[in-house]
Amino acid sequence: MYKVFVATISLFFVFGTVNISADNKEQLVDFKGNPDKFILNQNYPNPFNPTTILSYTLKTDAEVKLTVFNLVGQSVRVLAEGYQSAGDYEVKFDAEDLPAGIYLYKLQVGDYSSVKRMTLVK
Repeated sequence: MYKVFVATISLFFVFGTVNISADNKEQLVDFKGNPDKFILNQNYPNPFNPTTILSYTLKTDAEVKLTVFNLVGQSVRVLAEGYQSAGDYEVKFDAEDLPAGIYLYKLQVGDYSSVKRMTLVK
């Protein structure tokens, strides 16, 4: 049993995807173990001053909204909004006019949403 387990794990790392079947429902899981069709990455650099790059991946065409919020929950900037084709996207966020602090950015794609945190230092 141990040898089979090791072979399965090594195939996972070689191919980057695994098909998981439970109750006759098959689901494709990517290399990071994320079963979603959309991925929001951590901004780079973080912490940043005054600009940073926010990136995300769409595995299907979709209606997208990428918004930056302060910790009170107020929207401070909408960085992307509208219909986008499947692919990888990068958006430059310039926070020159914002005070130092922690901000949240949210990717909303249909029913899917993901939120990450970033820190602006000045």
